[in-house]
Amino acid sequence: MKLSKSMGLATALFVFGCGQANALTIDFSAFAGGQLPGNSLVTPNATVTSSSGLFNSSNFFGAGQGGSICPFISVSFNCQADLAFSFTNPIKNLTFNSYGYDGGDKALISLFNGSTLLTTLSGYKDALLNFTAAGTVTKITIKNLGNGAGYAYGSFKFDAVSTVPVPAALPLFATAIAAVGLVSRRRKAKR
Repeated sequence: MKLSKSMGLATALFVFGCGQANALTIDFSAFAGGQLPGNSLVTPNATVTSSSGLFNSSNFFGAGQGGSICPFISVSFNCQADLAFSFTNPIKNLTFNSYGYDGGDKALISLFNGSTLLTTLSGYKDALLNFTAAGTVTKITIKNLGNGAGYAYGSFKFDAVSTVPVPAALPLFATAIAAVGLVSRRRKAKR
């Protein structure tokens, strides 16, 4: 009975130790509000690029904590450019919001792991966009397909993917199981 409790404890420690997630965000509120020149914005968790070379950073349309970003086109004063997010490290459990929908807006969101396309989404309105089922993500592209004023995006939340692959942890797990077995064998020998 004690051996099975020890094995259960060792297994639980292994599972929780290998799969811990860290809640992360992309915080645009650190940037000055209004037009931001430059092809890219660098945050601690991602580099964001705009096809127009301009961004508009603000608390668009009631954007939540962390502000929002718009791929700005200065000639038409709208958010119709394309965006790309390259994450510093692989992520999972991604959610974010779209803001500012009007009748002509349409965009195509594509999620990638390296060069592998994971999923796409188009035809959405102001909403929480949930990509938690997409798996490990390294890049997002957002391509404007509409003729409306375009979207702003914000409230990015995600978890870091463990940097220690599970197979690398297997020797540690095997050592723990062997130690539990050795302790159990010594206890039996003392009886």
